[in-house]
Amino acid sequence: MTDREYVCEKCFNDPKLIQWIREDGVISNCEWCGSRKVKVLSLYEIGEAFRDVASIYVAVTEPYGYGDSIEYLLQEDWHIFSERITEAIDDRFCDLTLAILNAGTDPKEDIDLPDYSGYFRSPSNWLENDWEQKIEALFVAATDSSALSEITNSDEFAPPPDVLAVAFEDLAEEYPYDKIFYRARIHKDRLRTERFNKNELGAPSPNETLAGRGNRKGEPVLYLASDAKTAIAEVRAWRHAAVAVAEVKLAET
Repeated sequence: MTDREYVCEKCFNDPKLIQWIREDGVISNCEWCGSRKVKVLSLYEIGEAFRDVASIYVAVTEPYGYGDSIEYLLQEDWHIFSERITEAIDDRFCDLTLAILNAGTDPKEDIDLPDYSGYFRSPSNWLENDWEQKIEALFVAATDSSALSEITNSDEFAPPPDVLAVAFEDLAEEYPYDKIFYRARIHKDRLRTERFNKNELGAPSPNETLAGRGNRKGEPVLYLASDAKTAIAEVRAWRHAAVAVAEVKLAET
């Protein structure tokens, strides 16, 4: 096998990726983190899963647009890689992320894929950045009463609820009655034969709810997808994992 076409379980922090590699990998040495006699898996096997997750981020196309590297966003939001990769003193963190994202792709054929070496941002980052810029301007002008008055009376410094309302209005979608959504769950017990019940497929209890993109820790949220493929991608199922997908019908509009 080529030195860097394979990655090992110790390169990652994500338990689902680790389990995937342990189940489908082979024993070898890892040229990414230096581990020896560990389970490794081809980058091609996990490339599509990484691209599915990376697709939620928006490529920065403006000449002076603000953004972050794709490896930073993936690690910040998903904590995918282990410290063996993220704390490396060389460019290993960036190199491995790009190698996985580009594995199995052809620049001539996959023209819809972004340039992963560029900068990206979360779709909601503009709201946070906008508010931070306003707060910073207010602090700078705090000692200048005329400047403070000019800033606070400006249309650009509308109260946060107005900005939030615009953001939610832009992101909101209306669905008809009886619209079908999807929710996926991974079978931790591969020998289980009975179906998941409604309680198991519903939102987690407050004590079990972790912080997510749309909620704080302890605030239950029922995440649903508009199609089965997206629902499966959201739970980050590995190859050969047993996944249950439920249809959820919209009861009210």
